[in-house]
Amino acid sequence: DGTTLADKVVIRRAYHVSIYDAEHGTVTTDRASAFKGDTITVTATPADGYMLASLTVETGSGETVAVTDNTFAMPADDVEITAAFACPHASYSLIRWEWAENYESATATFSCGVCGDTVRLTDNTPVKTQVSAATTTADEVICYTATVTFDEQTYTDNTGNITVPGTADQAAADAVEALIDAIGTVEYSDACKAKIDEASDAYDALTETQKALVTNYETLTAAQAHYAELKADADQAAADQTAADAVKEKINAIGEVEYTDTCKAKIDDASDAYDALTETQKALVTNYETLTAAQARYAELKAVAETPDDPTDPTVPTNPTEPTTSDSSGNSGNKCPWDGVDHGSSFWGRIVKFFHTILWFFAHLFGRR
Repeated sequence: DGTTLADKVVIRRAYHVSIYDAEHGTVTTDRASAFKGDTITVTATPADGYMLASLTVETGSGETVAVTDNTFAMPADDVEITAAFACPHASYSLIRWEWAENYESATATFSCGVCGDTVRLTDNTPVKTQVSAATTTADEVICYTATVTFDEQTYTDNTGNITVPGTADQAAADAVEALIDAIGTVEYSDACKAKIDEASDAYDALTETQKALVTNYETLTAAQAHYAELKADADQAAADQTAADAVKEKINAIGEVEYTDTCKAKIDDASDAYDALTETQKALVTNYETLTAAQARYAELKAVAETPDDPTDPTVPTNPTEPTTSDSSGNSGNKCPWDGVDHGSSFWGRIVKFFHTILWFFAHLFGRR
């Protein structure tokens, strides 16, 4: 009939089955690969307490394959199986109650015994029960009870007996709070110190129960700490000024500068005292320039006093108080008053005579002999 062997051979291809790992359960199949049209059975096994939530089969191209009674027909493509397991939350238990600080609400927390998920329910209107009434001398005792309903069950909790201080204790605490508020901005002044001390003394006089009712006690302690810092700064400033004033007095005591041991001792005393000051204290010495001027003036006087006076020096006349105006023959001439030499009338001769005349003048002025 003209049909070849190749026309009669049918090649069948096997397609692969992939399974994604799932949390809280496992998934298996009866085959790892199959031909088109073969039936694949999927077995999904949840972990204890969990259940199968979904099971999907998709081809590599993203097409969904129908699953019936955990079986599907293998398409002409590789497939991927994905399963999801969920907790049915069938077993919740109460694990704790939490009360608001003012007891105006209470929250009950329930936890699933399988997966640990929690549910929180709050009673915003707990029932307040008065156990004993308050008076000016006695405390009030009350109890709060909260109620929540979960999973058709009712749960309750109470605070037990809570003691509320009597009105006398609250009044005493309120009075101290008012004194603390009156402190205001902390300053280094007698008025501020008096306010802090008054509030502190009033607080110390309270009972322990009354102290617990003072809500702004930290404001008082902060004020005390700040005032102590301001006082320390003021004390240091006063000490610095005292040290600087002492040095200023030493400088003023120098007076008129003379070339004497007494004057030198005063200058050295003031200088040593200034050097011993801190930088802050030195800045407060307003007459420091008087000290440096005295040091400079004393150095000038010392230099003049210690200038050598050698009578054998041929350039120094034996009696410079009078200019030499005559030679050995007694004739007056144009002789230099310093060395008795006639330097002539030339330009340089006049220059030499001019400077020698200046030397003679200063020698005469300072009484040089």
